[in-house]
Amino acid sequence: MSPQASLVNPTVGNVSDLVNRQLLEATAATTLPPPLMVEALTEAFFMHLHPRMPIVDRADVEVAAPSIVLIQALCMVGSLIRHPKGSSPLAETELLYAKVKALLQAGVEKDNLTTLKALCLFSCWNVTPPSVVSLDCAWFWLGATIRFALHMGLHQESTVSKYQSPAARRIAWYLFASAKYLPSGR
Repeated sequence: MSPQASLVNPTVGNVSDLVNRQLLEATAATTLPPPLMVEALTEAFFMHLHPRMPIVDRADVEVAAPSIVLIQALCMVGSLIRHPKGSSPLAETELLYAKVKALLQAGVEKDNLTTLKALCLFSCWNVTPPSVVSLDCAWFWLGATIRFALHMGLHQESTVSKYQSPAARRIAWYLFASAKYLPSGR
């Protein structure tokens, strides 16, 4: 069945699935950067941001099959720190941003805590000046991340304790602190 034929008589979820598949293909979202680049960008995160943003542990990326959403998000943040040489230093970062956004939109990641970690990393995305009103900014992503964390119940002691990872509590505190600092421009 052609994509247009499936839109003639759409069923519930059919249109969304089609759009998500096309978005994943258009952005090549499941294609990771070369392994050496992944290692360098991930290391940039752990060296420069992890002390202030302890939401991802090395164990999250050193497993046999790490989350593609988390790896792409770490690469995006790492590329904000470690710009490649060239005429457009943010071009690679924007591509990684589009990939992670597509992966999140398509619901590729099934683990809520991993999705939350990727969303937290998106709160680093702020490449436009404050005078530009946009949904692609740290303020938007921090709000989305906080709402997702609330939906998971990370604001309640009884719920946060069900997550076996100590990262859950660190994420809750990271979001609390970020919600205080970001609006004041710090």
